[in-house]
Parts: sequence; structure tokens; C-alpha cells
Amino acid sequence: MAAKKASPYDAILLDVDDGPSSLLQPGNARIYRREGLQTIKRALTSGGRVAFWAATAEPGLLRDLRQTGFTVEELAVAKHPRAKQKRHRIYLAEKRD
Repeated sequence: MAAKKASPYDAILLDVDDGPSSLLQPGNARIYRREGLQTIKRALTSGGRVAFWAATAEPGLLRDLRQTGFTVEELAVAKHPRAKQKRHRIYLAEKRD
């Protein structure tokens, strides 16, 4: 039996397209599917985090991250420091053991 490979990453930051509901490159959808989220989870160390930037709220991504076993925080962020609204989102997910 081969030795299990250690998860090498403490953190992963993803700014892909405008998020899962606004793909600019259709092939990037695989990142947001359950299989893609599982791959990201396996790549993280215990307590490691992944952050996804999205142009708008992504309730499906929030749900899928939780169902994959992450603890997730949704952060509303502004486009720039003087912006009047916080329309963009960062989904900060932590790998639970």
C-alpha cells in the first residue's frame, strides 16, 4: 500500500471568472462542482482555507461548500474603497477534520 501523500497547502485563493453563475470560460465550471470542491479540500492541510471571489452572492456555492464539509463564511466586499455598495463576495471556507 502506498503512503498517503500529505496535503501541501495551508491556503488557496481563487479568483476565477466572475463566480460559478457567471463563467467566462465554461470549462472552469468543474472547479465549483462537488468533485472540484473535494479536490480542493484534499489539497488543504487540516484547518487550511480556500477563498473564492465572486461578483455577486452565490448561495449555491455557499451550500455546496458546506455540504462538502467546509466551515464557510460569506463576506460582502466593495469593488473599491469608495464604493457605496458591497455587491461582491468572498467565500472563506475552512477545512474541517
